Amino acid sequence: MTSETLEVALQARDRPMVIDFYATWCGPCLLMAKELEKVAAEMGKAVRIVKLDVDANPDIASQV
Repeated sequence: MTSETLEVALQARDRPMVIDFYATWCGPCLLMAKELEKVAAEMGKAVRIVKLDVDANPDIASQV
């Protein structure tokens, strides 16, 4: 996801959304991704989980 598509997704959301701000080189981020996969499997369509690479989208990462 990019900062542009995130903005669209936030405005059009119809259910809770978890945004995973991650970096490919970040060890804790990789561990969290596995946990978020479990949450997605358990919650199904009740929640939307999206990933945003902070290295590829430094503009949005600096806003939060």
